[in-house]
Amino acid sequence: MIRTGAERAVVAAVFESEGAAARAIEDILETNGLDAENASLICGARLPLAARGAFLLIISRRRWLC
Repeated sequence: MIRTGAERAVVAAVFESEGAAARAIEDILETNGLDAENASLICGARLPLAARGAFLLIISRRRWLC
């Protein structure tokens, strides 16, 4: 839900897995320089609601301005 008059939206999610899937995900994250914390992947984004504009993407504490 986005409040009327808001200039941006903030989205966040936590993905968790266990067993063989967790190990595979940890390997992929570490290979790409991302922190793997107990097979949890924490993602978030700050998105401007304007038609044009950059957004901030956060994955496991690393940030990218897109």
